[in-house]
Amino acid sequence: MTGVPTPAPAAGRPPSGSPSPSASGAGPQAPPQVPAEHQDMMSQMARAMKTAQILTEKASAPDAGPWLKYYAAVATQRYQELAVKLKAETPFFRLQA
Repeated sequence: MTGVPTPAPAAGRPPSGSPSPSASGAGPQAPPQVPAEHQDMMSQMARAMKTAQILTEKASAPDAGPWLKYYAAVATQRYQELAVKLKAETPFFRLQA
């Protein structure tokens, strides 16, 4: 210790050191591109699922009328139909174990 303050190291990588991972030639692989029609179908199913959840929650209230219960049932049915359609029409659909 000489009593002379030394500057703290700067954030980030040091100017010299190990090469970047992309320089080795085996960089990260790009994810597969999802077709636009499949993305649209997934968005429709997500909206249908949210709608069914909200309407089912509202229909379970004690003061819910018959029309609200009907629309909740229709929304749930539409969500289930879209889920089956998505599973049948997308080639990369797999259940994760």
